[in-house]
This record gives sequence, structure tokens and C-alpha cells, in this order.
Amino acid sequence: MRRTPEQALRVRPGVEVQRRRVLEAAWRVLGRIGLERARVEDVLAEAGVSRQTFYRCFAGLDDVFRAVRAEVERVVLGEVSRALASADGEDPVRWLRAALDAVFAAAVAAGPALATIEREEARPGSPFEGARAARQDRLVDLVLAWSRARLGLDPDPWQVRAGLMAVNQLCLAVCDPVRAGPDDVAAAREAAWGLAQGLLLREGWRAGRWDVVSRDPAAPLPPRPAARRR
Repeated sequence: MRRTPEQALRVRPGVEVQRRRVLEAAWRVLGRIGLERARVEDVLAEAGVSRQTFYRCFAGLDDVFRAVRAEVERVVLGEVSRALASADGEDPVRWLRAALDAVFAAAVAAGPALATIEREEARPGSPFEGARAARQDRLVDLVLAWSRARLGLDPDPWQVRAGLMAVNQLCLAVCDPVRAGPDDVAAAREAAWGLAQGLLLREGWRAGRWDVVSRDPAAPLPPRPAARRR
């Protein structure tokens, strides 16, 4: 029995549901073969939708990539923001652990698509060129604002940026579950922890904030290194 248009509309998934299905399929395809090799047909096969449905949701593959990139960015920045908002300002170590756990959880959740996005943003002539720097700017601003408000420290923005770039490279190394297992993620997290702790110790020492550098306020500050002779 032939269905009427009204009946077809009732059984057809809503556009938003279809869009989500295509977006998740594109996320997997981009993570698996990269943007350079991906075709619309790959996304159609992965999502199990028709070409008509695809173009009802997106203008083309670049449009899908923009949506995937925005979703990955939302996940990463959202996780970091939640970690900063919920961490205990009186315990920098707990905050650092929570923030790093959030960053690596977001990288694992993003999967190999994260590396695809990074490669495309770094490609000369890419329409997304400069987006990585803008994202780093937002992360630096988040860390600086939290440090000033909750710790009373004013870190060097370039030191923060350098630390974040190093952590980003560690995240890229473990975002693919096929190549990196739980032990690799744990090792990368520990390496990132060492970097972050070093920055926190440096800034606490520079500001004379022993409560940040050590849990023992009675312990003496370490001697400053002697100035080099010119």
C-alpha cells in the first residue's frame, strides 16, 4: 500500500536526527581516512543515508568538516571549562589533575578525527588556517583567568601557551585507540602532568607563593640560581 506524503513525513527521521547521523558518520570517516581522501560516498555508506538526505543536511563535504570541527572544539573547550569551574581553588594539584584528565578524556572522545582536524588547520591555504591559534588563544585565556581568580597568580602567557602546545601534541599521540591503548594514555597524561606541575611550581616560586609550591608552609624556599656572569 502506497503511503501518503503525510505518512512518509511521520515515519521519516527529523532533519536534526538525520543531520546528527551524518555528522557522526563523517566524524568516523574523517578519523579513519582523513579529509584528503574522504568522499561524500564514504559518508553516505557509513551513515546509511541517501545522497538526497545528505544534501538536505549539509551543503557538501567542507560543510560537514566545519560541523565536525566545531563539535570537536565544543567537546574539548567544554571539558576544560567544566574542569576549571569545578576544581578546588585551594588545591592546585587537584585542579591540575582534574584539568588534565578532562583534556585527555576529550582527546580520546574526539578520536582520530582530532588529528585530521589539526592536519587540515595546519595545511597552507586551508580555509581553517589560523583556527588552531584561535583555539589556543581561548584555552590560554581560560587558564590565565582561572589562575588569576582562584590562585592569585599571573603566569606568563607564553609559558602557558608553550605548555598547552606540548599537551596538545601528547593528546594527538593518543587520540587514536587503534594505535594507543590505556597505558599509552596514562603515560601521556603523566608526561603532561609533569609539564603542568613544573609551570605551576615556577609561577608559585616566582610570586613567592609557598602555598602553591608546597603543602608544607614551614619549609624554606629553594635558593634562587646564581646569576650567570657575562
